[in-house]
Amino acid sequence: MPSRSGLIGPFTGRQIAIVLAAVAIVAVGLVVVSSPVAPSPTPLPSVGSGFVTVGPATTDLQVGQRAPELSGLVPTDAPNHTIPLALLAGGILVALLGMGLVRRTRAALIAVVGGLVVALVGVPLLLAPGPAPRTAGLVDLKGDPITLAQFAGHPMWIDFFATWCPPCQQETPTLEAVYREHQAEGLVLLAISVQETSPADVQAYATQYGLTYPIGFDATSAVFKAYQAFGLPTQVFVDRDGIVRSVVRGPLDQTGAEQQLAPILSGSAGASVTPRPSAVPGSAGPSAAPGSAAP
Repeated sequence: MPSRSGLIGPFTGRQIAIVLAAVAIVAVGLVVVSSPVAPSPTPLPSVGSGFVTVGPATTDLQVGQRAPELSGLVPTDAPNHTIPLALLAGGILVALLGMGLVRRTRAALIAVVGGLVVALVGVPLLLAPGPAPRTAGLVDLKGDPITLAQFAGHPMWIDFFATWCPPCQQETPTLEAVYREHQAEGLVLLAISVQETSPADVQAYATQYGLTYPIGFDATSAVFKAYQAFGLPTQVFVDRDGIVRSVVRGPLDQTGAEQQLAPILSGSAGASVTPRPSAVPGSAGPSAAPGSAAP
């Protein structure tokens, strides 16, 4: 009695369909597992005029929370998936070729099973997480670290800026003037440059404008992201206890700057915060403290 030949070699169409279905299930599983989960939509903060967006909008720092440390996480290089993909594709190919061995049933079985084993070895390697992100801290223009601990007990005005940013350039003289006026009261104005080529460029800018307040160099934008900033200038006002009291997205004139500084300059450490006025001339945004987050 003649033996029945399969669709491909000794394998029937049903067997081939099962193998292909298994491969399809593995492929779909890889897509599902590796796809990012979409976050639930959240209201985005408002921005003022003169605000230069440099990244996707994010939720703002919450007024009343402790100011984040002057550091953040920097993603490392993505893992190389060349070898896992080669194992997966090669194993599947060997399995399919094994199905074509008509007269060598044992060899065909070995090829199919071996190919599937190799393919399965590639799956966990493909799904393995990449290296953990590293922490990058803020440094000054000489490369020395800057931390919040250095300014403990002082009211802080943190200004994220860039030397190439027109509204940042426009408000720079105001920042210097207001800082000099309140420096004796303990005010710390920390400007943090982002998206710059080198500290030398920022130093040249500081020399040009005669800046006397400290400037940090955020080479990787790690601190910028830690403070959930997404445009320039972004200004964060922190009281003597290290608590965020307002956030402004956009440039400030002198009147607006004074209004934002009043609550953090007037209170000593541990004191209650003076309620903000209903309107702040010269600042960005229409909220209770224009450009700042609502408490």
